[in-house]
Amino acid sequence: MNDQELSEILRALPKERVGEDFTARLLARLDASPAVTSSTVSPRRFALAAALCLAVLGGGIVGAWHWQRVEARREALAELEELRGEQRALEHELAELVALTRSDPVVYLGGSEEVDLVIDLGNLARRRQGSAVPARLSSPSVQQTPATYPQRR
Repeated sequence: MNDQELSEILRALPKERVGEDFTARLLARLDASPAVTSSTVSPRRFALAAALCLAVLGGGIVGAWHWQRVEARREALAELEELRGEQRALEHELAELVALTRSDPVVYLGGSEEVDLVIDLGNLARRRQGSAVPARLSSPSVQQTPATYPQRR
């Protein structure tokens, strides 16, 4: 069924006539029924509803604030644990370096084809005590390899 067929069926229905006093009767009936006004809601109920809304809103704010504090504390504790782990690792590395100074005071740091980098930990220990003297190229603590000889041009 399409719109045109439906329109034809509706036109074929008999038309109902409204009585002449229909409007007057309807208006009289509306005047007779009690009017619904905003005064039917008591101020007490309104205050109760407003207090309930404020309590729910306040509870939500306090809950969000508490959740933020818990989350911030959790993050701070995780960061503290990470820092403690780094501290333990550094203490371990320091202990290894102290042990190295007792056995072999020279540590190879790496280098390239032109330069080898070594550090004399014994010299560093003496420097800490204030008795260190800067090394010279002729000093036995600085050893030159063929790769580190000065290049002549």
